Amino acid sequence: MATQNFAFSASKRDTVTQQGTESISADDSDEIKGKKQEILKETEALLKAESSGDFSAFSNLVDREVSFFEPETCGQLIRGLDASKIRLAAAKESSAHKVTMLHPTVHILNGAAASIAYIRLDQIASNNGAYSVMRSEETRVWQKRDSKWTVIHYHRSNTPTSYLAKS
Repeated sequence: MATQNFAFSASKRDTVTQQGTESISADDSDEIKGKKQEILKETEALLKAESSGDFSAFSNLVDREVSFFEPETCGQLIRGLDASKIRLAAAKESSAHKVTMLHPTVHILNGAAASIAYIRLDQIASNNGAYSVMRSEETRVWQKRDSKWTVIHYHRSNTPTSYLAKS
């Protein structure tokens, strides 16, 4: 099990760090390694957009007709980019938000499709001094269209425990 240092600076926003290199195998061809690196980079950019509440950057990485399951949807499959606006608006309200991607695993499905699964840690400091750490499991499906990777589906499951403290 990986350990993570939870040192947190309230002045930092939208920081994305990655722990673990399970995705890249010595047996992978250079082409596959390159595609896996692309997916890791695009996922990091997506998490940065989410944690900073940057809907413009987020919408450049996600298909307009994206489908997703999130704990907030209570098991309902949701479609469409606009459904994420509220969540991203709430992210803008935090004074600091750090995301850590743990143990990312990328599968290249073919030349134009890939999936990534990882553990996500969100460290959030609110403007009222509350601090929380949430852990979730995420899977994202990427499709390459016109030389650009976009998320067409994702699934996030929260772990029932989180840490919440008031400073």
